[in-house]
Amino acid sequence: MDKKNLEKINDRLWEIPKTYREDMRVPARVYASEKMLDDICGDRSLDQLVNVATLPGIQGYALAMPDIHEGYGFPIGGVAAFDLDEGVISPGGIGYDINCLHPDTNILLPFGANISVKNFPKARRQGVELLNKKKKKLFTSKVSLWLKKKENHIYEIHTKCGFSLRTTGDHPIFAGEKMIEASKLKKGDKIVINSFSGVKFDVPGDSKLVDREKIIRALSTLGFENNGSRYGQIIKWFRERDFLNLKLNSPAVPYLVKIVGFLFGDGYMNFVGS
Repeated sequence: MDKKNLEKINDRLWEIPKTYREDMRVPARVYASEKMLDDICGDRSLDQLVNVATLPGIQGYALAMPDIHEGYGFPIGGVAAFDLDEGVISPGGIGYDINCLHPDTNILLPFGANISVKNFPKARRQGVELLNKKKKKLFTSKVSLWLKKKENHIYEIHTKCGFSLRTTGDHPIFAGEKMIEASKLKKGDKIVINSFSGVKFDVPGDSKLVDREKIIRALSTLGFENNGSRYGQIIKWFRERDFLNLKLNSPAVPYLVKIVGFLFGDGYMNFVGS
């Protein structure tokens, strides 16, 4: 859809009038800045929004949030309300992203480990490392849902440095300035990859990681003197948070590693390994 088909309501709201298509039951509205609108008009998301505006029982407007992009049926980022008696019910009304990675693809976990997609449920409580494109930094995100599906067409991407990736054709690949669907990449295109692969993840056992003796030995090794019952106060801190007698497979381990690293700096690895 061309931007000229939208009427400006204000600097952050645009409308596709009901007269745009004769089968529209209500207008369609988009929440976005004019700069964002140029990108939004680059796919079929607004045409899909118009389709939503034609559905029986729709109330008020077919709405699109600023993150709108092309979906399957509804656009992703689309919102609509329907009359209880005359409206429709759709289990996937807002659309869905199906861009998938092959089961053998390695993904990066916090603390430098990697694991294949198919084995990820074993480590899902740790979350995954993702790229913040604006800040150009990795961050850890928790996993809220685990999905798998059968796919008949898989694309395989190879780079000159030896990196490879198998994915569905609609999976977005970061090309430095923008995301490009895997199926639209051409030979010679440059993509952004993380050169750090990490070490293979192993499911932690139930061996004891922390106890009173290990804490005292680690503090002594790091040069902390027992002035003013310092050791006792630190051990009390661990006990109050259920960190004493901690095992490797405890859900609290990633949190503890971050805390100890903050308290002791580079020495925390000696502490954990003691």
